[in-house]
Amino acid sequence: MTIPESTNTPGTAMNAMSPSTQILQDPPDFPIWFKVSIAVVAILGAFGNGIVIYLIFSRHQLRTKTNSMVASLAVSDLLVAVVLIPSFLICMNFKCDHLLSKLFYDGILVVSVCNLCCITFDRYLAVTRPLKYHTGIIQLPVKTMIAMSWILPCTVSLVPVIWLYGSTDSENQRVNNKIFYTVQVVLFMFCPCLMMLITYAVIWKIVRKQTQRIRREFRSAVITVSNTSNSNSIKREGKATLRVFGESMQKN
Repeated sequence: MTIPESTNTPGTAMNAMSPSTQILQDPPDFPIWFKVSIAVVAILGAFGNGIVIYLIFSRHQLRTKTNSMVASLAVSDLLVAVVLIPSFLICMNFKCDHLLSKLFYDGILVVSVCNLCCITFDRYLAVTRPLKYHTGIIQLPVKTMIAMSWILPCTVSLVPVIWLYGSTDSENQRVNNKIFYTVQVVLFMFCPCLMMLITYAVIWKIVRKQTQRIRREFRSAVITVSNTSNSNSIKREGKATLRVFGESMQKN
């Protein structure tokens, strides 16, 4: 018995579906407590990052190189709170293009990671090269670093559009997705996080050594001052001088 040509098998039916039908998916079913929790996170994130951005741009003394990177990070986190999470909530109740939303989510998250890397690099130079850093000998291209922290992740996140919305068949799309997301996780998630952990471990080690050295010098200086026959006012002056010296070293 032959099958009539008009009868559609599951495979042919899937091929006959339009791209929008394949992309638009039914919203997932999440419990109400989960929706309320991420809504609260979005409100707190928007409030906190909004305050950071306002303070940096409204006060001239806060407009430093490091704070410019902090402001860039706050903007990316603000987008997560006011755009990413609300769109995610909408997709919990309506059909959405999950492929496109995933590309957008990945781009914003990678922007935050890149901004964190820039801040980490800035702090590393400030601790390991304090004199050159604070005297301006080391000139960081802050604007270029911030621009690249936004342009590079957004450009990379758009790469899957080439095959997701093109004429590539589904099997090639799956292979391309596996390769792309593996490379993305390794280069933009795993490696940056590992680099930041190592960098902050080095910074902690350097700060710990400096703190111990300052304490030894402070104690030896106090003992020397106390053994002299000078008045108590001289002792207090010496202690105050050493305290100022210690605070300046810790700031560096």
